[in-house]
Amino acid sequence: MVLSPSFHGMYSRNHTPAGVSLLRVVYCVDMEVKTMVREDGKRNFALRDEDGTETSVFSGNTPRQAALKAARRLEPASSEDAAERTELRLREKGTDKVHIYDGWAWEETAPSDKPDWMPDEITEANVSKKGIEHLDE
Repeated sequence: MVLSPSFHGMYSRNHTPAGVSLLRVVYCVDMEVKTMVREDGKRNFALRDEDGTETSVFSGNTPRQAALKAARRLEPASSEDAAERTELRLREKGTDKVHIYDGWAWEETAPSDKPDWMPDEITEANVSKKGIEHLDE
C-alpha cells in the first residue's frame, strides 16, 4: 500500500460566553491510498497459509484469475467429481484484502488438436469464491 500524506493546518481563536479566549490548532492529514497495479493491468496476490505466512505470489487481472493459477498447483484428482476442495486465501498486494476461494484440481485428457509440446494428460482447475476478509494488521 502506498500512502501519500498531505498535511493541512489551521488555527482559530474562539471566545466562550464567559469571555475566555481559546486558541484551537487543528491538523488534518489526508491519506491517499493507491493499490499496486502493473502497467499491463495485472495485480499480484500472495497465497497465505493458515498461519498467515505467504508462500507464493500469483498475478492476474482479477482475484479469480490468480486463484485459478493457484488451484492448478493443487494435487489433481482423477475427475472433477472426485477432487477435494481446498481453501485458498489470496492477499492482494498493496491492500489489506484477503480473497477466499475453494479450489480443486483434476486430470483430464488433452484435446485432440493439442500442440505437440502439450502432454496427453493435463491439469484442469476450478474455484468458487467464499468471500473477502480485511486484515487487522
